[in-house]
Amino acid sequence: MDWLTIAVHSYPYIVYPVLYIATIMEAVVGLITSGVLVREGYISFLGIFIVGMCAEITHDLLFWRIGKWLAATKRKKYLFFNVDRLTAFFEKMRSSAGAFIFFSKFAWNFNRVVLVSAGYIGIPLKSFFKASAPAAAIFVTILVSLGFFFADQTALLKQRFEYAGLIVLATVLVIVFVQIYIRKLIRKYITGDKNGQSSV
Repeated sequence: MDWLTIAVHSYPYIVYPVLYIATIMEAVVGLITSGVLVREGYISFLGIFIVGMCAEITHDLLFWRIGKWLAATKRKKYLFFNVDRLTAFFEKMRSSAGAFIFFSKFAWNFNRVVLVSAGYIGIPLKSFFKASAPAAAIFVTILVSLGFFFADQTALLKQRFEYAGLIVLATVLVIVFVQIYIRKLIRKYITGDKNGQSSV
């Protein structure tokens, strides 16, 4: 019996809190891992769906609040966020904020820029959640299901978690490359740059 099985059986009550934190920090890894654990019967799909939704809402609200704080303090820079470089993006976002918030959920690196921008330009919290919550529900369902069906198709999981983990990691890398491509498409739409390069 390997270390992950031992940990899950020994500390069942910390599984959901750990997955909650992991999903806030890196949703793809946290949710795909959750799907694997659902398949093996360690956690329930409904339980991790609720935890995943709470984690995604916490994540989105956190970055929306950062945007509100930047606007209130009139700061121009914070971490990856540079107001001077995002002026053109703000204009685009004001007219279709809901669409940007929704679709950015599936372009994960770009998602945080959109969330902070939504807070910065004053998108109301109610309108913010109307776009964010449905995207989070779809996002959580897709990634947990991916982990579940992936685990269902591999016999490696029944032998050693380490081997299955490597294959899950490879799958995650493919997803990351896909999201980079989506991010470039969004940048191209914002800037009109045919190379998909911008300061956003």
